Amino acid sequence: EIYRQLKKLHPEGPPVIIDGGLHHPEYFSEEDINVTVIKTKSTSAAGPDGLSYRFMKQLSISPSWNTALMFYINSLARGDLATPLRDYVGCARLVAIPKNQTTVRPIAIGNTLRRVLSALTLRKNIEVIMNELGMRQLGTNVSCGVEAMYHLFEDAVSQVTDGESVFKADFSNAFNNVSRQVLYDAIVARYPSLKNYFTLCYALPITLY
Repeated sequence: EIYRQLKKLHPEGPPVIIDGGLHHPEYFSEEDINVTVIKTKSTSAAGPDGLSYRFMKQLSISPSWNTALMFYINSLARGDLATPLRDYVGCARLVAIPKNQTTVRPIAIGNTLRRVLSALTLRKNIEVIMNELGMRQLGTNVSCGVEAMYHLFEDAVSQVTDGESVFKADFSNAFNNVSRQVLYDAIVARYPSLKNYFTLCYALPITLY
């Protein structure tokens, strides 16, 4: 029953049509990568590769490890991977957390090295992303966003007068139902430096364990 629910939450969609070649990415130095790894939570769970952030931090004292990691991360960023390796890099360990008595909440724990690349890519592009999103949202790169949202809503409610109302909407769960093609087209048009990462993670179906 749990397997059936998880399959239902991961519907298969049409493949993403990738136009042209990959974007020439920025180069990630050993320092970039080490700073990113140090900022990770040591207690974060490992993905299917079994590599934890705690172990990566211990390995960072080795110059040969740092050099090898730098070459590997930049290889991922360039998209220099055969198709079978793309599936390995993008795969995730799927954990079913009970949501209530009848449904489950799927938690996907991706491979650690792919998550490092994700953090590096976001850090390199955060300025252009925030220039687009600005203060129209409280979820990305906004400190204490949930608290800010709560106080803004509380303030709005306190100022409601006769004839006015505050509308709060809880939309239907759109998990895994958003068109990846629409996302890809938007990335190519607005954030071309994210094209390689999106292609790595979403151009082909990945395996969930």
